[in-house]
Amino acid sequence: GRGVDTNATPGDAGLLQTETFTPLIGGCAGGTGGGTGNAAGGPGGAGGGTFQLSVARKLTVAKVLSVSGGGGLGGKAHASSFAAAGGGGGGSGGRIVLEAFQVTLTPDARLTANGGGGGEGAGAGLGTEIDGANGASGSEDTESSAGGGSGSVTGGDGGAGGAGSAPVAGTNGGTLAVVSGGGGGGGGAAGSIYLRSVQLCALSTAVISPAPTGGCVPP
Repeated sequence: GRGVDTNATPGDAGLLQTETFTPLIGGCAGGTGGGTGNAAGGPGGAGGGTFQLSVARKLTVAKVLSVSGGGGLGGKAHASSFAAAGGGGGGSGGRIVLEAFQVTLTPDARLTANGGGGGEGAGAGLGTEIDGANGASGSEDTESSAGGGSGSVTGGDGGAGGAGSAPVAGTNGGTLAVVSGGGGGGGGAAGSIYLRSVQLCALSTAVISPAPTGGCVPP
């Protein structure tokens, strides 16, 4: 309204929001590794979820808010059939949206949408079966990439998940004497973090991974 001064120009009314519902889209699950009935491929890691919070005034975050993807599981081995399955792919990170008149993150805040690491391929041969190691889930409170499963001599290593950098593809399985390995699953891609603030954002030294979009730039 105009208040006491009738010469003051009133603010325009807020526009009617469109009725079209635009859902947030979470991360994608990783693919299942190739395998057979005797040696199942590793399941892919779960995709990260979604979270949105929009407020009219000041929004302060001082805790961990994570939608990071899950790690892919290692492939299974079956010695008698010489079957070594591939590792599952890491799940990609989801999406975080924070909007306010002013967005403030304390030094303890952690906003993450990192991708999960890929699972390792299995190794199998005459009398030998080595299941692949699982990939790590995307970090919930750091900017570090999730490691892929590794450790087997013949199974391919899982790729690292995306965080501040791009995800890494898994490596091919190898052969040692009569033992052959399945390929490692690829790392999941990082998701996205959108921070929108009318006033200048106050992000301090908070951890944000990957880097945010929307106009708030970390110091």
